[in-house]
Amino acid sequence: MGEDEDDVYEHFTGVPISHDYAPYGNKTVSTASPIEHVLSYGFQSCYLDILDNLPRLRLSSSQLKMVLWIMKECGARDVPSFNEFRSMQTHIRKLVGVRSDLHKSDLGNNFYVNDIRDLIAKDFANPEVAPHINKYPEDVDGGPLSEIWQMKDGRWHNIPLDTLPPSILVQSLRYYIHEVAELKDGRWIIPVLWIKSKGTMYVDCRVAERTVSALFVLAPPVEFSIAGRIRCLFCSSESDQSSVRRPESQPRTSRAAKKIPNEFRKIDNGEDLFTVWVPVWMDDVSGARSKQYQKHLNSYAANANLPGQLLQQEYNVKFVSTSPHASALEQLKVVVSQVKSTHTKPIRTYDADAKRPCSCRLFVPDAPADNPQQAEEASHIGHQGNYFCRRCKVGGTAEERESCNGYHAYYEAGQPRNVEEIRNLVLEQIRVASYGVGTHVDHLQKSTGMKDKIAQHWIDILIDKAREMQAESPSRNVDEISSELLRWLPTQTDQPYNPLLDLALFDPSQDTLVEILHTILLGDEKYVWYDLHHNWTDAQRDLFTLRLQSTDLDGLRLPPIRAAYMMQYRNGLIGKHFKTLMQTTIFHIQDIATPAQFQLVRALGELGPMVWLPVIEDLDQYLEDLEILIGNVLDAFADMDPARILIKLKLHMLTHLPQDIRRRGPAVGFATEIFECFNAIFRLCSVLSNHQAPSRDIAIKFADLDSVKHILSGGYWLQDGGWVCGGKDVQRILRSNPIIQRHLGWAPPPSWTSGLVKALAQKKQLKRNALTADEALLSGAENPLNLPVLGSESGINWMDAVNVMSVTGDCCRVGSWGVLQLPVVGRISKILLPKGGRSAQGILVVTQFKVGEKLHPHYHMPVLLPAAGRRFIVPSNSIQFTFNVQHDCRACGCSATGTSRRMQERVISDAIVHSVVHTEDTRFIINTHAFHNAGLLRKFLPIALTKPRQLFADRRERHDELASTLTVTQKEKRAATQAKAAATREKNKAARERAAAGPAAQQTELQAVAPASQTAAAAAAQVTQAEPRPVHAEPSRTVMVPGTGAHGGEMENGRPPKRTRTEFEFVHYNI
Repeated sequence: MGEDEDDVYEHFTGVPISHDYAPYGNKTVSTASPIEHVLSYGFQSCYLDILDNLPRLRLSSSQLKMVLWIMKECGARDVPSFNEFRSMQTHIRKLVGVRSDLHKSDLGNNFYVNDIRDLIAKDFANPEVAPHINKYPEDVDGGPLSEIWQMKDGRWHNIPLDTLPPSILVQSLRYYIHEVAELKDGRWIIPVLWIKSKGTMYVDCRVAERTVSALFVLAPPVEFSIAGRIRCLFCSSESDQSSVRRPESQPRTSRAAKKIPNEFRKIDNGEDLFTVWVPVWMDDVSGARSKQYQKHLNSYAANANLPGQLLQQEYNVKFVSTSPHASALEQLKVVVSQVKSTHTKPIRTYDADAKRPCSCRLFVPDAPADNPQQAEEASHIGHQGNYFCRRCKVGGTAEERESCNGYHAYYEAGQPRNVEEIRNLVLEQIRVASYGVGTHVDHLQKSTGMKDKIAQHWIDILIDKAREMQAESPSRNVDEISSELLRWLPTQTDQPYNPLLDLALFDPSQDTLVEILHTILLGDEKYVWYDLHHNWTDAQRDLFTLRLQSTDLDGLRLPPIRAAYMMQYRNGLIGKHFKTLMQTTIFHIQDIATPAQFQLVRALGELGPMVWLPVIEDLDQYLEDLEILIGNVLDAFADMDPARILIKLKLHMLTHLPQDIRRRGPAVGFATEIFECFNAIFRLCSVLSNHQAPSRDIAIKFADLDSVKHILSGGYWLQDGGWVCGGKDVQRILRSNPIIQRHLGWAPPPSWTSGLVKALAQKKQLKRNALTADEALLSGAENPLNLPVLGSESGINWMDAVNVMSVTGDCCRVGSWGVLQLPVVGRISKILLPKGGRSAQGILVVTQFKVGEKLHPHYHMPVLLPAAGRRFIVPSNSIQFTFNVQHDCRACGCSATGTSRRMQERVISDAIVHSVVHTEDTRFIINTHAFHNAGLLRKFLPIALTKPRQLFADRRERHDELASTLTVTQKEKRAATQAKAAATREKNKAARERAAAGPAAQQTELQAVAPASQTAAAAAAQVTQAEPRPVHAEPSRTVMVPGTGAHGGEMENGRPPKRTRTEFEFVHYNI
């Protein structure tokens, strides 16, 4: 941008363009300056500030001092001192950054919170983020669905219209909903909703007829395109809108007229007023990088108006608060208060996309977290309760759960809870607690499944106070005591329960969505993995490890599999490991899994790619298929253990997933992996705190991180009454340095060229000879497109290339499987470039395969059959997308007969590695458990090969059969548990009686036992001589007592003499 362009930009936007390192200045100002706390530094301080605020490369104060010393020693000019540099950072944070304020909860805990209003304001003022912020609901008109604002049953379409943007600017005129506007054809309308479709803005409106006395609504809502449609406002100002007459005889019209003029004119300053949805994540996180657990409760947020792809970048995750003391709900109360304040006083910010100021209101769409945390946020008792689901009322007593109706209810989403009911139940518990009877409160909690953590604090206090007051005045009426306590409670807190219960447009029972990381990967898939490996022998584990390591990863987009590591730490795997197992396990468990286990692995593998689908083509068909697959998983688990669904919440939660997808969009859009990854940045900030004020230190550091990120991105901030941004030299740092982009977690939009072929490095080309047509496998290959390079220049020489890019951006290599433009399925045999040619486009030699008409009998996947050795020559841009294919080792009888030497320290060692050797090269299976390109593959394959099928035609009949069996087995288990508990109580009672009898009685008992002890010792000695055995052979049935060895039963100074391990004898009692 030249100087003249800068002048034009400043004239129209009012934003000055700086050519230096603002806000860091040009040079160091002496500390003798009259304003010492406002220092201005040059480019040295700019780069130092960047170095000190890289999220994943944190510097301690000692390290930073060393950097400053080295700079001075190397002759750098204008290097600030450490104290000057810290003062500059404080100034920058106050000027650009986020407010970090101290708060005190009703329970007395202190913690800091970064203002969520400032965090969202920075998004609009950031030119890297603002263009991607969606501001209006969208109608895709039957097209693919990928975002929340496209879901017709979602937040953007099923909320009060007043919560969406009330106005729009068209040709310098602002139009409001609920106010009268005129179309160019002379018709009068009342807009009710601004909506976009295929890049064009539309208005949902009601057509009105103008009469002498009033305006009458005549027709139901219709839709018009805004562009070129609306001519002018009927009344251009608020006072003119107030003059519209309100007919008293037409109730429907009266309701519309009462909204004229629009009430938001009073708070939007005549600017755009947008609605921003901000999901708030919370969880307990360790603040230490070591195994020592330092519990902190963290809160992060995101801007859900951004596309889901951008929400998976660390750049767009916002730290809100942390505390090792305050609970999640204590911190959320502050966040809720900030969100509510925007409804009456919107956030003022600058729209970097539209280049004008704007305002926004905040709403919370959902609360992503793991299941225990979501239960707390929903005021639920948790997964151990009789009613263990926070979303619905499934559950009951043991007899009710095991009945036919009760058992079947776990396989469906039950009667939903709602926020009003939850609030009333919690208030009732508080009222009952004021009578001082804790058992009554416990009964209410157990019979409803509702237990509020904040309310429980006050419930405990009320019960204690009621009992004290009743003890002080036994004759006093309990109702009077209850009334006094309920009057006392508001003097202690303005909200004695979960703050989320009072948040507008948020229902914690329904908006704590099914989180696929913890529910499926760390839940259902983890159960399957344990069921498989815990009964395997060492030989079977080694066999599975070898098979898993031999998996063909092409087309999966998975990191390299470390099978030995996964088996060694099989009980401590994380999400990425389970994602790998879900997509590959089924190919490696033949002959080491039972039929029921194999069926369960297959059912869960079929569910995985449907859940992780980023784009939904046909929502109704998708949800129908999803419900079948979820039912198959639950039924397969029931075949393994019918009682598991009664105790494992994560199984039942699958039944609520279709509803969440219908309202919120694809499940990957509300997954929490990015928040879990962000914990690493939190830990790096935590370890550099001295932990005298951890909440403050961490909040301020994240505010610094946000400040630097905003400045480097070219973001705007309010200064001296105007909107300013950083200097061009500062902005250039982010846009021209990929290393800074990576460290800030910012990824530019991906770009690739379809058909681009990557050639071998020059050194490798020199070592290889050019290939003739025969050597390049071109002879005998069909040329369906009649490529001219083979016709006119048949004698051309070729060079092997490394890879080629597909239309979808997949990197394809020799051996990759893909769908070609013809369309055919094939395997790349050669990637070729003309020798000496400069073109990046080459040709591919592809071996064709045909998709079988029937599914594989065991894997239930499509099979690939060779097409009589047909090979095609196609241009490099013909490949559309890749997919994963596995060899049919089960049918071919492949075994681990291959050997190779292990690579260690980049050198071939003498260690031998075994591998699977495929006996045939003609039997392959399309891996439909793979996540990558699952949607494209489903569209390409015939419906008959992808349509899910139920495991049981009549699921209800199957569940009734299981329930009848379960009733008997569960009664037997409960009887055994009760007997064991009774025996334990008797044992504890006898122990207490012995302890109460005193030392004399214990000595008498020991003397009576001594002969038996000696006899047992002699018998034990004989057994030991015959066959040695471990000392702790039966620890649960062995009691260690003093024997009659060298020390006998003598006492030394009133204490038992010291004995070695061999001086104790073991007497077996029936305990």
